[in-house]
Amino acid sequence: VLFRSHAQGIVEQTDASDKLLRHLAGQFQDRAVYHECRSRSKTTGDLLCLITDSMDRSKYSLPRYHGGRAPKDVATIDRPSLEVTTQMVHGVGIFTYLGDENQTAGTNWVLETLNRSLQHTSTFLQKTNKPQPASLRIFSDNTPKEP
Repeated sequence: VLFRSHAQGIVEQTDASDKLLRHLAGQFQDRAVYHECRSRSKTTGDLLCLITDSMDRSKYSLPRYHGGRAPKDVATIDRPSLEVTTQMVHGVGIFTYLGDENQTAGTNWVLETLNRSLQHTSTFLQKTNKPQPASLRIFSDNTPKEP
C-alpha cells in the first residue's frame, strides 16, 4: 500500500489519492448500511441487527507492566488472560461473554456466543409479545484468528 505522503511524483500521488478516496467511500457505504439496519431493528422490528467484536486478549493479561514490557526476571512466566466478546442486538440488549485463558477464541467461540445471544433475543421477544423478525444481519470485523 502506497501512502500519499510516500508518493514520488504526480502519478503516484494521484493513484494514492484515488485509492484513499475509494476506500473512504466504501467505508461510508458500509456504515450507512449498518446504520439503516440498526435503525430498522430498533423501530420497525422487521429485521434483527447484531454487531459483534472481541477485545485483544493481551489487553486483559495480568499483571500489567509499566510500558508494556515485563521485567527480565518474570519475562518467561505466563500471564493469565481472558477472551472478552460483546454482541449488541439492537433493540434487544448487549451481551458480553468471558472465556478463561485456556478457551480458544476461534470459530466455535464465535458461533457459541452468537447462538447464546440469539437464544436470549428469542426469549426476550416471546416475553414482550413481539414477532420474530424474518431477517438477521450480522456485522463483524473480518480479521481471521486462525489460518
